[in-house]
Amino acid sequence: MQKLIKQTIYKWRDWQWQRQNKLALQSPENKAKQYYDNHYDEWPLDENVALYDMRDGQQLSDSPRAILLHWLNNKPKMQHIIVAESQYLTEIQATLAYLTLSDRSQIHVVIQFSDEHMHALLTAKYVVTNAMIFSDIFVKRSDQIFINTWHGTPLKKWDMRCLVA
Repeated sequence: MQKLIKQTIYKWRDWQWQRQNKLALQSPENKAKQYYDNHYDEWPLDENVALYDMRDGQQLSDSPRAILLHWLNNKPKMQHIIVAESQYLTEIQATLAYLTLSDRSQIHVVIQFSDEHMHALLTAKYVVTNAMIFSDIFVKRSDQIFINTWHGTPLKKWDMRCLVA
């Protein structure tokens, strides 16, 4: 009987919390996290898909862009999915046009936190970024290859300390 009372109290408090935080639960990040969590084991990885998230969907630049260009030339069957924050979509598309890549059928741009983004994040064999990626969402799957080219390593400070000492 006590177990039933505790469960009922828990459910009541959970319902109250959800009611109070309804707007927060409806944010794009939370919807994406729910989608990601619900489908985590549902789809297999695709060996020929790479997902790129450059500067949190704000640019098409830096080392991930170099990796994209390399794989476009050396892996013709690979599909490339680029994450774009909605307000930077035009800028990313303009960069693709400048690089004469906008007509390439292997390149797809998805809006950050969309279902397409989460599906790609779950199924891409390669996840390439230069930022702190989706800290509350992304959990690397066992066979995924995560390539983070972010340049902020603690070795830089460590190396400087060695020179001073």
